[in-house]
Amino acid sequence: MTGKESLLEWKTDAQVIDVSHFDELYELIIASDFIISDYSSVAFDAGIINKKVFLYMPDLDEYLNERGINWSIPELPFPCSEDNDTFINQFNSFDEIDYRNRLKRFYDSLGIKETGRAAEIVADRIRTVIERD
Repeated sequence: MTGKESLLEWKTDAQVIDVSHFDELYELIIASDFIISDYSSVAFDAGIINKKVFLYMPDLDEYLNERGINWSIPELPFPCSEDNDTFINQFNSFDEIDYRNRLKRFYDSLGIKETGRAAEIVADRIRTVIERD
């Protein structure tokens, strides 16, 4: 768990690990069961690989007034909560199929067609160019 404020008052146990000093964000995304984020782009990085993402934004109105964001919250595929009770309800009632459908619609609307084969496609293209010359 990272961040200045804890979402809940977690007790140290085997299921919750404080990773606030871990440098490799992408390794943490891969290793995680789900992500709780705020306004960070980590939500999009995790979403693109179909990780469960929950947005917790207790200061949303203040943040919007001071900084603004590039998205309308309802447009995002991630459950968003501004308080603990809403978060817990969203977490407990999470629907995996609905979430994956929302992710697909969202990324499709942006023209993103992630297949997990980007490096292979680039390598094939480079090989083709090299072999032509």
